[in-house]
Amino acid sequence: MGKHHTISGIPAALSVLFLAGLLSACVSDTLSTVDTQPKPVAENVSYDPAQRDQAVAEIREKAAQSGSGELTNAFVDQDGPNEPLTASEQAQLINELEQSAQRNSGSVTDAELEAKQRSIRELQQKARTHYDSAVNNIQN
Repeated sequence: MGKHHTISGIPAALSVLFLAGLLSACVSDTLSTVDTQPKPVAENVSYDPAQRDQAVAEIREKAAQSGSGELTNAFVDQDGPNEPLTASEQAQLINELEQSAQRNSGSVTDAELEAKQRSIRELQQKARTHYDSAVNNIQN
């Protein structure tokens, strides 16, 4: 067996501290050269006070018409409330999906799978050719 050389104890700790110091010096030097001052979004922009007042009035009117001041519930959709699943509901759903996958795993033969994959590759090739042709037509 070959001999392995390792650094241990105080020399290892000093080496780590030295390397950390070098790294922090490099990072702080890099950061010090980056201009972090905020830049103005637009310079010398003049706003028409009448248009601004009209826009503010429209925004306030929409806000007033929007109703009760209730915050939007991210879990409500067109079908009603859609609360997040609990951990037990998630586990149950995962179990059901795994059982369904096991039941369906034998429903597609290898030949059918190979035919589908071949069809997909052919469609992808046609799409690629069509795309290239369309780009060529646009460019010419």
